[in-house]
Amino acid sequence: MVFFVLSRAGFDELVRDRGGIPSPLWVTAGVLSDTQLSDLRSQGIDVTKFTCPVIA
Repeated sequence: MVFFVLSRAGFDELVRDRGGIPSPLWVTAGVLSDTQLSDLRSQGIDVTKFTCPVIA
């Protein structure tokens, strides 16, 4: 299952509810910084960043 995050609040809630960061993870632009994305990838998290914001 892919987890798709549209906001920072949504990311924080997902991590809190799941007890960690799920993988694979898709995030819309602006949710996580490039440094945060690199850190997640170095931990083995399969994370994809959309280059444009996705509006729900």
